[in-house]
This record gives sequence, structure tokens and C-alpha cells, in this order.
Amino acid sequence: SLGRPKRSFEPPAGTGSERGSSWRRSRRSASAGRPPCSSSPSRSEISWQCPRRCVRRASRSRYSARVRTSSSPTRVTGGLVLRLGRGYRWSARDGDRLTAGGAMPLPALAGVALAHGLAGLEFGVAIPASLGGAVRMNAGAHGGSLADVIESVDVFGLSDGSTRRVPADEAGLSYRRSALAPDGVVVGATVRLGAREPAEIRARMDEAREWRRRTQPLAEPNCGSVFKNPHGDHAARLIEEAGGKGRRVGAASVSTKHANFIVASEGATASDVLTLVREVQDLVEERSGFLLEPEVHLLGDLDLASR
Repeated sequence: SLGRPKRSFEPPAGTGSERGSSWRRSRRSASAGRPPCSSSPSRSEISWQCPRRCVRRASRSRYSARVRTSSSPTRVTGGLVLRLGRGYRWSARDGDRLTAGGAMPLPALAGVALAHGLAGLEFGVAIPASLGGAVRMNAGAHGGSLADVIESVDVFGLSDGSTRRVPADEAGLSYRRSALAPDGVVVGATVRLGAREPAEIRARMDEAREWRRRTQPLAEPNCGSVFKNPHGDHAARLIEEAGGKGRRVGAASVSTKHANFIVASEGATASDVLTLVREVQDLVEERSGFLLEPEVHLLGDLDLASR
């Protein structure tokens, strides 16, 4: 767990074992293990020798951003799963800018913007993501995304323990992706917003919440949108057209409310979900010629691109 920093984004003082995130409520086991050494609790002498050894000992490392686009196979072995601690959950205002830690929930940050009469984050009020995960995936909805408002990103390098401020143009945010280094953890970001009447901002937020409540299976365990939308079309429409809506593998099923969501019912495993994802890809490709690109990221040895 990346512990508790101050707002300067200094490296946290220790690491520890954390259970990794997986497809919501699907059964899995992750082997993060205990760190091979103890780190000093002193804030004045922060040493990253222990975390570096942890990372070197693992065959790979991943950090868990709180965004519903991550899943792990039924068993994950040989890696570290890191998660930003509560010390990264904060925000501060400077004029029309908001700076926040990577663990700050995107809906909460949208609420902070509303409180200050700042517009531009209304799209994020119903996206269940941390700011760090939202930046890495360039989360968006309702015609807006982080790319529209991001000014800079603070990235912690797992390989050397350094923190670097990356300007927006270098971060390379585009549709559901970024150009940030794979071994970089988004520990904070700054967005630049615009002044607007709070009543207008609130109305747009209420509209976004209602649309999601009406169209998506929010009350059921899922990881959000499974596939990216092909240019000029929608993955949900293609899946429904191919007959994938309601399709089931084990206890995992394509939602009957929104075809680009897979619901993990009681007893579902990540293997059920993965098999279903591949079956849907095959259905759509056979019906329309589109090979749907997954929006979900897998943790472990499996690769959705390998079919």
C-alpha cells in the first residue's frame, strides 16, 4: 500500500500487503505476499530501498486504481498489487484550478468543483473511479473527459521512487488511454475549470446521474464498460445486434439493461467473465466485422487480445 504522503507528493514511508482489486465480487486470489524488508517510519529519512526490492523480486508489478476497469484472473501469481492509501485522498483549490491526490474519488472531486462554482467535471459525477484511475484511462461520459480539463499529472515511478510532474500535452490523453509510463502511478493531478452558476452545474450532474441510473446495471456487480466504442458506433449496439445481450457463462452474464456491461452474479469467477468477453468478441466480429477492443485491464497472465 502506498502510504500517507503530504501534498508535496513526497514518497510515502512504507509498503505493505494489500488484497488486490478484481472484477467486483468475482472470486480470485492474489499473491502480493509480505515485503522482503521493513521500511523506516521516519518522515525525515524516507528510504525507497525496500519498495525497490519488492518490485525487483516480483516478476511484474501493478498498482490498483479505483476505477471499474480492472479484473484479475481466478488466480494471480508472482506480482505485487499496490494501492494508494487514504493520504492521497485530498483536494485543494487555487483560483480556477483544482489539485487533488490520486485516490480522490472522481465524483467527490466533481462535488468540490460544484461547491466552488467551477464547471468541467460534471461528466465525472457518476463515474466510480479515483482521480488516478480516471486520468490513466482518460475517463469520460456525456461528451466530456479528463482530457478536456487536465493541466498536469503527478506520476510516481515504481522503478526509481521519483515523482515527476507531467504536462497535459505530454500525458497524451485520448479515447480511454494515455501515454503515461506503464510503471508510473498517478499520485495526483491538476485540472483547470471554468466559472459557472452552481445551479447550472448541479442540473447537469443530476442529469448524468439519472441517465446512468436509467440505462446501466448499477445495482449489480460489474466493472463498468467492457469494450471501447468503435469509431462512429457503440459497442452496446453491436453486441445487441449480434445477439449477445443476456448471454451467460457460468454466473457471469451480459447485462440485459446495457449490453456493454457484464454482470458478475454470486459465484461468478474471473474465468467466467473472461470466457464471456471472448465469446462476445467473436459474436460481434462474425456479425459485423468489428473486433471489439477491451476497455478492461487484466491483472495477471491472461491477455484479452490473445484469442
